[in-house]
Amino acid sequence: MSTERESAEVFAALCSAHAREMLVAAASEQFSAEEFADHCDVSLPTVYRHVEALVDLGMLEERTELDPDGNHYTVYRTNLDYVRFDLNQSGFLATVRRQLDVVDRFGDLWNDLEAPSD
Repeated sequence: MSTERESAEVFAALCSAHAREMLVAAASEQFSAEEFADHCDVSLPTVYRHVEALVDLGMLEERTELDPDGNHYTVYRTNLDYVRFDLNQSGFLATVRRQLDVVDRFGDLWNDLEAPSD
């Protein structure tokens, strides 16, 4: 699924080397906030600031896990296929394409079928 986003939001989120490092790390395995902090050698408040922006932009997916003791904790995984920046006469346009699971793909297909044709 591709969404056109306010390019300033996307630029701001990706300008941080830590945010980019988090996206790369979470592409291969899920991370908790504490694991991001250790991996990137940054404070938890910094991690949460980046995570919030990346989740809002659809670049990170947030899930709640249950450990064997019954405790709940949140983990994050990259949900990003690509980011594209296009330049036109009015400035930049950022397109964020996120990865879709089967349910999302079916929903998009269904919405396309219901959409009125021109």
